[in-house]
Amino acid sequence: MIKEILIEKEAEIYPFTEEIIKRNRGKVKISFIEKRERDLSSEKWGIAKRRLLLRTFKGKWVRQCPGTKNLLCCNYLVINPVVNCPFNCTYCFLQGYLDAPYIQVMVNIEDLFEELDQFLNRNRNGRFRIGTGEMADSLALDRYIGLNEKLIRFISNYPNAVLELKTKSADVEPLLKISHGKNVVISWSLAPLKITKEEELGTDDLTKRISAMEKVLRAGYMVGFHFDPIIYYEGWERGYREVVESIFTKVPERQLAWVSMGSLRFFPQHLESARKRFPHHTILFQEMVPGADRKLRYPKPVRIEMYRKIYTWIKSIRPGAFIYLCMEGKDVWKKVFGFAPENDVKVGELFFRYSGALVNFQ
Repeated sequence: MIKEILIEKEAEIYPFTEEIIKRNRGKVKISFIEKRERDLSSEKWGIAKRRLLLRTFKGKWVRQCPGTKNLLCCNYLVINPVVNCPFNCTYCFLQGYLDAPYIQVMVNIEDLFEELDQFLNRNRNGRFRIGTGEMADSLALDRYIGLNEKLIRFISNYPNAVLELKTKSADVEPLLKISHGKNVVISWSLAPLKITKEEELGTDDLTKRISAMEKVLRAGYMVGFHFDPIIYYEGWERGYREVVESIFTKVPERQLAWVSMGSLRFFPQHLESARKRFPHHTILFQEMVPGADRKLRYPKPVRIEMYRKIYTWIKSIRPGAFIYLCMEGKDVWKKVFGFAPENDVKVGELFFRYSGALVNFQ
């Protein structure tokens, strides 16, 4: 998958850099560079998926998940020690966001852990969900960089935090060897076979994701699922129902952390980038309308119908499942669930009241 590892001069001195070099020596080409490229044209997108850049990060590590006024967010915290992903989903928002032809790995992780430690100790009375899956796939590169063991061991010392590792990968073997607490959730983005095959290029199909899920369940992890983005296509009902029945009959309710639903959405510039790269993929040319956050989405009646049906299918198998909507307004929440939280904080509180991972959270 990864063909080359590039190392910036500033990154050479860090222990994590040396660990990654040792892990990949003799398997992957390793080079040192003086200056980072800034061109991520369509022609270089494929190259970017096959090479790592080890660099340092100087900004704020712990951030609120970027929500939007007038839409409900889930009060989630994100950390981005990795930016970009080896997979090649046609709808990926990173196509219109990134400007460097690499998968970037931030090697000064001591700074990350120091900032997390200060934040979690400063807010000991709070309860926090933290994820690494905003700008990257949380598991896809673990064999190359070995980051998740460090994150899992770190978070086990903080009873006021839950770590979520979100993925489209089935490569869970590194996780099975790690001693972990009860505050780690391994979650999968789910889609029908047609979508994983035609739109989520390079990812593991549903059968492999289910097999990986069963392995982490046996290892004692909590699991979560994200129907996000839900994609409308002819036959979507049958496809998504098959996914629900394949997954939720296999996961014990006591190990089911949460389930999210969100529709396909784009900023206009991201959609334009995706269409240039994938001009023959019809999901990128469907009817969409701008929402409160300027993102393009399916019309509300379409979204509400999809949410309601998937919600009903899940509840028929796992009545106690905690299900929420990602980046939707109160009106949509009310039409799907019959209620709506007042604000983002109230959405976050729901996790600790009803989520399988957090209901007994101390």
